[in-house]
Amino acid sequence: MRSMDRAAVCYPHGYHSGSFYPGSIMIAPKRLVFWFALVPAGLLGQPQPNVTTVTNGADYTLTVAPGSLATIFGTNLSSGVATAAGTPLPTKLNNVAVTVNGGLAPLLYVSPTQINFQVPYATSPGTATVGVANGLLSGSLRFTVAAAAPGLFQDAGNHVVAQNQDYSLNSSGNPAAAGSVLIVYLTGIGAVRPSVASGAAAPSSPLSNPTTQPVTAAIGGVNAPVQFIGLSPGFVGLAQANIQAPASLGKGDYPLTITLAGAGSTTASVSISASGSIPSPSGLLTLVSRISLPNGIGATVEPGANTTIITGYLALLGNTLYICGPPGIGIADISNPVQPNLLGEFGSTELNNNGFRCAVNTAGPKPFLVVVLAQGLNTWQLVVYDLSNPTRPVKSAVFDSPVKEEGITGLSFQSATGFFNTAEFYSDNSTKRIFRTAGDLFAVDFTNLSNPVLVSQLQSDPAQPATNLAQFKLTALLVNPTTLYISGSTASSGTPDDGLGALDIFDVSNPKNIRGVAQVPVPGTELLGPSAIYGTELLIAGNTRSNRSPGIPDFGVNGNLTVTMFDVSDPRSPKVQGNVATPFQCNFSISAASLGNGFFAIADRPPDTDQYGGSTGSPGTLMIVDGRNPSNPVVYPYASIEGLGGLAVSNGYLIVATGTGANLYKIGTP
Repeated sequence: MRSMDRAAVCYPHGYHSGSFYPGSIMIAPKRLVFWFALVPAGLLGQPQPNVTTVTNGADYTLTVAPGSLATIFGTNLSSGVATAAGTPLPTKLNNVAVTVNGGLAPLLYVSPTQINFQVPYATSPGTATVGVANGLLSGSLRFTVAAAAPGLFQDAGNHVVAQNQDYSLNSSGNPAAAGSVLIVYLTGIGAVRPSVASGAAAPSSPLSNPTTQPVTAAIGGVNAPVQFIGLSPGFVGLAQANIQAPASLGKGDYPLTITLAGAGSTTASVSISASGSIPSPSGLLTLVSRISLPNGIGATVEPGANTTIITGYLALLGNTLYICGPPGIGIADISNPVQPNLLGEFGSTELNNNGFRCAVNTAGPKPFLVVVLAQGLNTWQLVVYDLSNPTRPVKSAVFDSPVKEEGITGLSFQSATGFFNTAEFYSDNSTKRIFRTAGDLFAVDFTNLSNPVLVSQLQSDPAQPATNLAQFKLTALLVNPTTLYISGSTASSGTPDDGLGALDIFDVSNPKNIRGVAQVPVPGTELLGPSAIYGTELLIAGNTRSNRSPGIPDFGVNGNLTVTMFDVSDPRSPKVQGNVATPFQCNFSISAASLGNGFFAIADRPPDTDQYGGSTGSPGTLMIVDGRNPSNPVVYPYASIEGLGGLAVSNGYLIVATGTGANLYKIGTP
C-alpha cells in the first residue's frame, strides 16, 4: 500500500428524502482524509516533471472511470504542496496543470510526488493519456479508463471508510448491526444522471446516480442489498452506496466488495456486530490490474443449466494469456502483470458466441490451444489452434466429440494426448431427485494438429466403480503422467438417493486403454468439483448433500460449499485428511488454484436464481482456503466478482476471469 500525506477534511452532511441517503462522517480515515484539505508546504524546486503511474484515487488500482478521483504518482510534479480552496475545482494549482487527452483536469491537491485530480467526465472509456505541466512539460503516460471502476476508500488497515446507520464511523470497535444500513464511500461510478460538470460539487437535489447498471454488493460472500448509489452532495467525484448488511452475519470483520456494471471493486473489510467471525489473512492477494476485452466474456451455457450465464476460462503459455469466452478468445501479454498488454482477440468466426472451456498443451510436438465449442445442448466440438507463434494463433482443426452429453467439463493433457471428460444429469420434476446421470472419458491424439484422432473411449468395468459410465464426471486433474483424477458424484441411474461426492482415479499410462483404479466417496458432500494441488496436498471444492431446491424443475444446485483435503503422497491411493461444509451457499464451483504455502483459491458460482438451474445476474465469490492444517481447512470469501470464471496462477500472480475480461492479483504472504 502506498503511503499518503496527512490532511484535515470536511465531510458531507446528512440528507433524507423519504429513504436512507447520504450521511456525514465525523472522523476521517487515512485515504479519504487526504482528498479534501490543507497540508503543510513541501519542497521547492522545478526540474522537469516525471509521471510514473496513474491510479484510482481510492484503492490505487490502475483503472479509473470518467468523473472519478484519480492520483498521479511521479517526481518533480510541483515545486510545493497546495490544495484546492473550494469548488468548482481549479485547473491550475501552484502553477501546476494536468491534461487528460489534451484537456485540462480539475485539481484537488499537488505535491512534488503526488497529484490528486478528477478525471474529466468527457473522457471516453479506453486508453487515455495524461501529462503534467508546471512551467516544464512531462512526457505523456497512457492509462486505462473504464465506464465504471468502483474503488472503495479505506484506511491503512484496509478497513473501508463507512458510516453505520447512526452516522458513526464503522470500525472494529464500533461495528454495524447485522441487518442495518451502512454508508460506504467510493469513487469511480462513471457517468451520472443528472450530469455534473467536471470540477463541480454534486448537487443535493436531485441526486446524481450512475448511468451504468446493475450494482450489487457482497459482505462476507453474502449478497448485501444496495439501497442507493450516487454522488455525495457537496463533493467532487466522491460517491457513496447505502448497503444493508446481511442479517445472517455473525460478529467479525468481513470482506466487502461492490460491483457496478460488471466492474468489481477491490476488497476492504467492514465490521459487523453479532456472534462468530470470518478469518481474513491480510496481504495474501492484492489487485494490481484488470484486462478488459472490447466484447467482454459474453454468455455461455454451463452443463446442467438450460440458460445463459457469464463465465470465462483461462489458459496460459508462458507470459501469453488466453481469455476464452463465447464471443472469442482474448490474448494478452502479462510479462508485466501490473500493466498487462491486451494484444487483441481471435476466434470469433469459429466460436460464433458458443465458446466454452479452453486449455493449452505445451508437451506435444507443438504448443496448441483447445477450445470447447457448444454446437447444441448435447453436441460439442474441439477447436484446435496452433501456437507456434503464441501471439498469432492459427486454427488447425475442428474435432467432433464422440460423446453426446450435456457438456465437456474437463480437459487434461499427457504429451500429445488430450483427455476429455463429460457430465450430464436429469432430475424428476415432482420429486426433485436425480433419475439419471452420465459421465464419460475419451482420449484424443493431437500429434498431427490438423488431424486429431480419437484414441479411445472409456469402457465400463463392473469390477472398478471408477469406470462406471453412468456416474457424473465433472472436472479433471492429471496428477502425474500416468494418473488422472476426476471429481464428480456416485449418483447414477436407479440410485435411491443423489449419491455422494466422489474422487475417481484412472490409470492413463496407456491412452488406448484407460482403466479405472479406485473411487473415494466423501461423506457429507453430494458433488465434488474443481481441484488444485500444493505438494502432496490436494484440495477439491464441492457441494453439500440435500441441495435440491423445491420449485426448480432441473438439477437445482443451491447447497453449501464444501472443501475436502486429500493426502496424495500415493497418487493411486488418496486419503481424505479433512472435510468441511462451509456456511456459504453455492452452485457449482468453477475453478480452483494453489496460491502456494498451503493457500488455495476457489471461484464459486452463486446459488440458482432461475427455474432452469442458472445463476444469471448474480456475482460469483472468489474464496480463499487456508489449507496449512489440512485436517481443518479454513474458508473465507475474498471478493464478489461479476461474471467470475476460471482461475490461473503465473509467476506469483493469480489471474481471475471476470465478466469483462480478467483481474490480476499479486500473491503475497499473509
